[in-house]
Amino acid sequence: MSIAERFSKQMRDSLRKKYGRLPSAAFVSVHLSRQTSGLGQVSNETVRRWIRGKSLPKQFHFEAITAWLGLDANVIVAGIHQPKSRIVDYDPFRHPTEVIRLAESINRLAPGTQKKILDLISLLSAN
Repeated sequence: MSIAERFSKQMRDSLRKKYGRLPSAAFVSVHLSRQTSGLGQVSNETVRRWIRGKSLPKQFHFEAITAWLGLDANVIVAGIHQPKSRIVDYDPFRHPTEVIRLAESINRLAPGTQKKILDLISLLSAN
């Protein structure tokens, strides 16, 4: 699963949990604009692409969305799942700019190449 697909899944699940259903892209766009004080408004179509797993938000919006919806950036970026019994608080400073840029770069790769890179990271982390 690509980073954009993991982000999409977490975003959809969190929106459903928070609002009882998946709200419209327009709703998310307006709410996100309020969360960011209007500094980074996005179009409805951009939000639709995020929800469908077709693209990732830029770092500014990524941080705002993960904070607003309580998403786990570890799962999104690296596919690392935390134990369900452990509560993970999102810390926007936990993931430096370099990590987000790396995630965006990996997301632009073909799915097969993404899997190889994530497998390599897992292999290196095990040692």
